[in-house]
Parts: sequence; structure tokens; C-alpha cells
Amino acid sequence: MRSRLQRHQTKRLGAASLSCRAAGFGAALIVLGFAGAQGLVAPAPARAADRVVLTVQGSTTFNDRILDPNLSRIEDQSGVKLTVIPNKSIWGLIALLERRADLAMISADLAGEITAAKAASPNLAFDQLQPFEIARARLAFVVHPSNPIRSLPLTDVKRILLGEISNWRDLGGPDLAIRVVATQNGGGTVIAVRSQLLDGRELSTKDSIRLEGARQVVKVVEQEPGSFGIAQEGLSLKAAVHIIETSASIEQVLSFVTLGIPAPPLKAVIDAARAAAAQSAL
Repeated sequence: MRSRLQRHQTKRLGAASLSCRAAGFGAALIVLGFAGAQGLVAPAPARAADRVVLTVQGSTTFNDRILDPNLSRIEDQSGVKLTVIPNKSIWGLIALLERRADLAMISADLAGEITAAKAASPNLAFDQLQPFEIARARLAFVVHPSNPIRSLPLTDVKRILLGEISNWRDLGGPDLAIRVVATQNGGGTVIAVRSQLLDGRELSTKDSIRLEGARQVVKVVEQEPGSFGIAQEGLSLKAAVHIIETSASIEQVLSFVTLGIPAPPLKAVIDAARAAAAQSAL
């Protein structure tokens, strides 16, 4: 049997050992806390259930080009969950101003989009909108595959869209009426053409076909021999149409729009979208 002194010494040693382990654990916590504060230890990624949820509304072109192919990457990088409602640029701006969306997607310069949106909702605070360019997309003027016209100067394109040239015969083509096929007013393709080519004027042609989206535009051009369509180059390359070569290009500006200075979650989404767009362009 151990003596009372030996048992007492054993208890003291055990307590000392436990005290040392506790002190060491506490020191480790202090070191980790300091390292985390200094940014030396990466924070744990936010769980999907913990993410901020933002609503994005607007341009189908923006959605097709930027969000749809890169949504998971943008959400992971920003730590934000996005609810996306693709419809039209002006509806995105109006939803943003009415606080039904946190971000708007537009596919033309903001000034042109505001002009179109004011026609629908003139009393909103459009002066508070701030654009953040994400990428650019080239437009294409397209014709039916049977049309022999393959190139036009932009001056002739302008005259077609203003109704000054109405027959392909006047351009060296067949004796066939020109039917302009485009999205309705408020779509990014039309706004880009109006601002960059038509000096802000409306398309003014007889018997034009106006549709909801550019995907519908290329489908109609595939079937209509006299058609002259306006669509994104990316869509046109995948369709059974001919792209008219022009003397200069017209581009859509794809931007996020915020109401005032963006809060950190919004800024994180903007930065992640820019990174994804730049990566996709490589």
C-alpha cells in the first residue's frame, strides 16, 4: 500500500498535468483567435442555408450570357444565393426601383434603358440607379439563308431600319420587300441599335415583326425570305441564318444595376460575375 504522502503527491501531479493541458488548449485558442483576426486562417465557407438570398431581374441576354452558365460559380464566390427572374431590361429596372428586386440586369447603356422604362413608369427615382458593366456582347444583323446579300455599310442598315429602303432590289438583291424582325421596345438589342446607330430614333418600318426575345427573332428569320433581323451574334451563329458583314460593329453593354451604392453582398455578386465573365472570355 502506498503511503498517504505518495497518494497526495500523485493527486498533485495529476492536477498539475490537467492544468497544463488546459493551459495549452487555452493558449491554442488564443493563437487561433489571433490568427483568424489577422486573416491567417481561412474562415469556414458559409453553408447554403446561411447565405444571403438576393433577387435578380431583367435582361434575358444578360441571363443567357452571364448568369445561366456561371450561376454556381458566382454563388460560391460571392457567398450569396440568387433568385433569377429573366424577362426584359426595363422590367428589371422597374422591379429594382419598386424594391421587388435587389439587382437589375440590363443589356444596353443605362441612359437608353431609362428612356424606355420611363415610358412605362415615369414617376420612379431613376436618378438613383448605378450601373456596373460586367461584359459586352456583339449584335448581328441577319437574313434568310436564300438572300444573296452578304455585306452592307451601316449607312444602309440605318436606312433599312428607318424605312428609307424597303426592298432588297435596291441593295442588289431580289425583288422582295424587307421585313425587319426585332424585339419589342425595351429590349436591349433595339435600345443598343437606337442609341448607337439611329441617333435615338425609333425603328420605323412597315410590316415589321416585333417579338419578345432575340431567340424568337432568329427563328422567324430562318423562315421568312425577306426578313432582316437584329439579334445577338452568339445566338445567330447557332441558327440557320446568314450574318450580314457591316462596316462597324454594334455592342450591347451587359450590366448589373443597383439602387444607390451597393451593399457588400451586392458588391460580392458584381465582382464574382465580372470574374466569371472574364474567365469565360478566355
